[in-house]
Order: sequence, then structure tokens, then C-alpha cells
Amino acid sequence: MGVEANRSLLVAALARVAGGDRAALQIVYQDTCAKLFGVCLRILNDKSEAEDVLQEVYLTVWRKAASFDPARASPITWLVAIARNRSIDRLRPVAGGRRMDPIRGRGGRGGATIESPRPLPGAARIPSIDRHPLGVPGGEHL
Repeated sequence: MGVEANRSLLVAALARVAGGDRAALQIVYQDTCAKLFGVCLRILNDKSEAEDVLQEVYLTVWRKAASFDPARASPITWLVAIARNRSIDRLRPVAGGRRMDPIRGRGGRGGATIESPRPLPGAARIPSIDRHPLGVPGGEHL
């Protein structure tokens, strides 16, 4: 099948999906799942995560098919944009810490390690407020 014929088929299928046609969604899935899975896998670098995101992609297609405008983009461009955005969203940390990985310190264990910064050359000649009570040069203990 030619590129234009495939594009026309996807445009028609997405229009039918917008009307709630499940068979049309199956056509969209069969024609695009390999490419969209590749997009998800390339971004996420994890097969299981890519499969999960791909499912979310087709749920989004089901819900938002009516917003597809063939005058603005080809169907595959629209679908790839959804897959890309969903994959990137999956990489972002989620509030509540579900997806946040611990910060690794020098020891390689989880948990944050705060290291003192190295002094700048000549910093020893600058009086440090840390050496004075209350952090003020000449300050007194209260």
C-alpha cells in the first residue's frame, strides 16, 4: 500500500475512532503499534515501561481522536507526538515520589550526600563569618 493510501486509511480510521468505533481503533493499532512502540522504547529504554506507555497512548487516541485535524498534521505525526509526550511524561518525577530515584552520593548508596565545596584559591585570606559568634565579625555571645 502506498504512503498516501495508508495516510488516507489512518485519517478515515481516526475519524471513525472519534465516533466511538472500536474496530477502527483496532485498525489504527495494527497499522501503527510497531512504530509507536519503537518511539516509546527509544525514549524510555525499558520494554515494560514502553508497553505501559503504549497502552496509555492508545487510550489517549481513543479519548482525543476528535481533536485530530488532518489539515494540520499527518496521522502518524499526531500519533508519534502523543507517544513521545507520554514517554517523556513517564520519565518526569511524579509528585509524591512515585518515580523519583534516590540521589547517589560518592558512596553509591541511596540518599543524598552533601559535600563541602572546595575553597576557591585565595579564599583563606578572606575573613569567614563562620569563625565568629553569631556569624558576625566581632560579634559577642548572647
